[in-house]
Amino acid sequence: MPIFREPFRGRTVPESIREQQMQEFAAERESVLGHVAEAKRMVRDLLSRDARILVVDVAQGGFDPSRVTDPGLVADMRELQFGGDELSHGAIFRHLLGFEPGDDRITIWDVARDPGAANLPFPDAWIATGGPAMPSEMLPGNETDNTHWLQRASESLRKLSELRVPGVAVCLGHQLFHAAHGVEVRKFRSQREIGTVGLTATELGQQLQLLYGFWGPAGQTEIMASHSQEAAGPAVSMEVVAFNDYADYQVGVKPLREGQSVLEADAEDELVLSLQNHPELLARYLEVLRELRGEQIAAEGINLSSQVFRNTPQVRSIWHRFIELAARRSAKR
Repeated sequence: MPIFREPFRGRTVPESIREQQMQEFAAERESVLGHVAEAKRMVRDLLSRDARILVVDVAQGGFDPSRVTDPGLVADMRELQFGGDELSHGAIFRHLLGFEPGDDRITIWDVARDPGAANLPFPDAWIATGGPAMPSEMLPGNETDNTHWLQRASESLRKLSELRVPGVAVCLGHQLFHAAHGVEVRKFRSQREIGTVGLTATELGQQLQLLYGFWGPAGQTEIMASHSQEAAGPAVSMEVVAFNDYADYQVGVKPLREGQSVLEADAEDELVLSLQNHPELLARYLEVLRELRGEQIAAEGINLSSQVFRNTPQVRSIWHRFIELAARRSAKR
């Protein structure tokens, strides 16, 4: 079966870009299938039955296949990005962590639709997802229908930090985590960051357990990006561990006990890793954005038709490391 039954139907993408993109999709398929198989093995062999992972889903729903013209792309998204027919953003993380739907060791909390944080299990570790809402909607004078649940999500991330529960915050989750700790989050640049972008680690960033395998030999990696707002800088007691040409601050870490160094917190599994970019997204996800939002993004001066979205297997290693983290925390409990 071809990767796309009708590749790039209706899109004005140069032939040379199409060919390169198809090669990346082929490599991505093999990579993701291998990643998920290993994640399933780790869940089976490392995690106890009473392990608890919380996914704080701030995406307000998920992927709408009816808006995508290419049926092959839709089929690939179901199989590789979501791992089935549940197309919520939280399902992406469940899939890449190797859990089957219905496994009660992972709880996906849809914050926008479910205010019931009191009913959530106390987690061994947590993940906060990305999403389309803007942290600036929490500012006085900018209130929208999203304001209350964004505040609820941000406050929950602050509380998890106070309870010394380790976690990984991604994109909007990263921004809400920083807002909860008093950091300004807004649009600082005229153009968004979107596509496959590079990251460079600091020396400290190359030593962290969650980022083993994340970096190449020179402390660099490629990762998916799609955002227009960002945190002004790290929160108090956080340290920058990765940057790129777009921003001096792309990844930070926060120890969860007063007086801990980052390496002590890392060794004791009491650390939050917060990333502006997306280690969970596939090139296929950005292909959907190219189709659905290419014209809108072009108005900012960004031509998505000229970009090749790359397979990024190194950054997906963070989800294997996260399973190990949850297993260690569960064993300590």
